Amino acid sequence: MNFRFFIICIILIIIQSVILLADLGLLPFQLFHSDADKAVQNQIGYIKEYQNDVKLKGHQQILWDKAEEKNKLFALDKVLTNENSSINLEFNNGAEIKVSEQTLLVIQDPEIQTDNGISISFNYGQFDAKTQLSSLDISNGDMKFTLNKDSKVRFHADQNKEMVITVDQGELDITSEGTTKKIKKDSKVYINKDQKIKTLKISNHLKWKTKSKTIYSHKFPVTTHVKWQGEAERFKTLKPAKSEKSVETSSNHKELNLMPGHYLFALEKSNNTTSDYLDITVKPAPKIFYYTPYTRDRLLTQKTHRFQWEDINAKAYMIEFSEQRDFETIEFTKNTNNTYIELSPKLKGRYFWRVSAKDKNNNLIPAFYFNEIYFQDRLLEAPKIVPIRRPANDKDKSSKNSHCRFWIKCLWQLIVQPVHAEENKQYVKLLWSAVPDAKEYVLEIAHDPYFYEILKTVNTSNHHYHLKNTKPQVLYWRVAAQGEDILGAFSPIQKITPDQWIEGSTEPAKKSSPAPTLAQAQAQAQAQAQAQAQAQAQAQLFKTQKPKWSFNYTAGYEYQNLKQENEDFNLTSKGFIPVNVNFNFDKQSFPEYFRINIKWAELTAEELVFQNTIDSLYIYSHYLLKPHWGIYLESRPVISRLSFESLQSNAKLFIGGRYQNPFIGVNFGVGQDSIFQLRVDNKVLLYKYSDLSFHLYSEIETLLHQDIQSTRAFMGLQIQFNNH
Repeated sequence: MNFRFFIICIILIIIQSVILLADLGLLPFQLFHSDADKAVQNQIGYIKEYQNDVKLKGHQQILWDKAEEKNKLFALDKVLTNENSSINLEFNNGAEIKVSEQTLLVIQDPEIQTDNGISISFNYGQFDAKTQLSSLDISNGDMKFTLNKDSKVRFHADQNKEMVITVDQGELDITSEGTTKKIKKDSKVYINKDQKIKTLKISNHLKWKTKSKTIYSHKFPVTTHVKWQGEAERFKTLKPAKSEKSVETSSNHKELNLMPGHYLFALEKSNNTTSDYLDITVKPAPKIFYYTPYTRDRLLTQKTHRFQWEDINAKAYMIEFSEQRDFETIEFTKNTNNTYIELSPKLKGRYFWRVSAKDKNNNLIPAFYFNEIYFQDRLLEAPKIVPIRRPANDKDKSSKNSHCRFWIKCLWQLIVQPVHAEENKQYVKLLWSAVPDAKEYVLEIAHDPYFYEILKTVNTSNHHYHLKNTKPQVLYWRVAAQGEDILGAFSPIQKITPDQWIEGSTEPAKKSSPAPTLAQAQAQAQAQAQAQAQAQAQAQLFKTQKPKWSFNYTAGYEYQNLKQENEDFNLTSKGFIPVNVNFNFDKQSFPEYFRINIKWAELTAEELVFQNTIDSLYIYSHYLLKPHWGIYLESRPVISRLSFESLQSNAKLFIGGRYQNPFIGVNFGVGQDSIFQLRVDNKVLLYKYSDLSFHLYSEIETLLHQDIQSTRAFMGLQIQFNNH
């Protein structure tokens, strides 16, 4: 085949890929610009602050950017807050917008702005808008809301096109069907889906005793109590993108069980009066990880010790010590603005310690867990560790491993090793020195260097220990002595690496069996000779099979439908697949015995306003152990709901068996979350010229799970270049 033709094909594929990636915004440049694009690049504001998952999308941009990648705002930008997220925007004219979770805002084109004002449109969600020297126009459908100068207004709209608007300061003009209505300060406006307006007056006779707050927690739902003064008749709850809920009440307090989110609560009476909003935000608490001392460490009481933990950008931290695991009684506490504290507490015995924090608004962030600690007036010295030596006959395996395929290693660990786990004969010998006055030693072996995930805890009177019945892996260990009434300090933490494991058994040698008879010896020798001859013949056959590789580019039409019952969304993909490439390695009796496939597709979400499409990347490989039978490993996306109006793609690992003959291949395997996969692929040769061949390629696939219904069909033309 003409080698130049192959090079031209490769160059065209690269050019097509670059154009596609640039159009998707995955490259730091664009190939094509227009004067219209440059007209909207004037900065009109910036991001003041944000929390959690906030995304931005610029004009003519396909993919969403994370907020940390962009701090400037331009006309036609879109701002999206997902669940438990928020963002504060500030514009050049002094206007400010505080956006709550599950809200989408669009900054309008500068051509429709007037008097240097800013124009915003939104579908549903929740945000607070504040103006200073100029007005602010906000649109929802064909309704227009104009905040005059020095105004502060809160907007809330649900998916049913119903709105609740509160004017806390200044004035608001509402324009609908050519009619404008002016709303004064301390008013609340209800607008139904037919655009009928109802106005309520905020009364001073209905007031909250409970203050607005943020609640952090590690467990949900969170129980909290709210109180008020005045005789309320209805208790109302507002949550971003949700319809307002109303219940009757005759008391002046209520118990609430809240999941993470932003809540607004209001009180109403039948005389068209209402209260101001009580604002409560429930957030998952950041986890504070403790660095030193380690859990179950032993410390001397007369010394000063450093307690250190992870920085979560809190305003202040508080460390507490208690004799009870539930911290019902606090024996010692100390506050600090740093992520460490030097302490010499007058405590003795076993205690538990934990660290909590306060955010910038003095809201409490509770501790996620506690550590166990021992304070003693006297400690036995720490044992001295004898370094573990690598086996003398153990060669450096790093060079060999570097030539192994990563996925083959994964398959071996996932399939072969668990089956033969009970046959593991490798061990590690741990040695340490004797300690005066020690009666026994406490040995801890953990998966992590902080000793939270303990593999084994051993009490022994010996100065050594054989770690066995465990597959070679990275582990950590330490040892401490202890006497009758005294504890000892732990040794420095030691690391066990896979190359330190020794082949063999720690058991005493067994007695040899009786020598075989002459007939038995002859039969054994004959069987060994036959097995050796068969192995040599197979090896020679495999050696004579000259390997070759091939490169495939497949383009075609795909239909995919994915429905997730418990998440209540539907995704489809119909149309041309631009990126679908294969690398195959063949032998004479092993066609395509090793294949790597990479494919990209775009799924379309139905009835989701905030997110129309989501990208999906597939990486597939298989390996034939015999001419027709093998194993496969695939990383494929499984879509789940990120928030009320947005989805996310999570890579799931699928593994299973493959049957293949010259015409058809069948895969059956299981993925994470017990998702079963069945796939049938077919390849028919259409035309061959020299090293270039054309095939008709097709796939049919289904995913089986109690919550997921997925079918996929693909058919296209495959162009294959073979290298002999």
